[in-house]
Amino acid sequence: MTPYHFTGQQRVLEAPSTYDHAAVGECSGLPVCFTEHGVISVWKPTPEELATLIRGGGIVLHVIGGQPPVSIGVTGPEQLLVPA
Repeated sequence: MTPYHFTGQQRVLEAPSTYDHAAVGECSGLPVCFTEHGVISVWKPTPEELATLIRGGGIVLHVIGGQPPVSIGVTGPEQLLVPA
């Protein structure tokens, strides 16, 4: 999945200063919008991931550092701006 800049985003979260890119892998900025209920980010599947979903595959949510309450949904293409 690719994080996207989106209509209504407020800022881009960057990797923590203690993040070890060499050991863990790259961590790009994440465009987000803060709401009264939490933080929203928007992701778009790659063509390969979309093909897997069409074949009946599922979406995996991996939360690092614990499991807060989460929600997954979709948004229309008119909300997507450019890849992050």
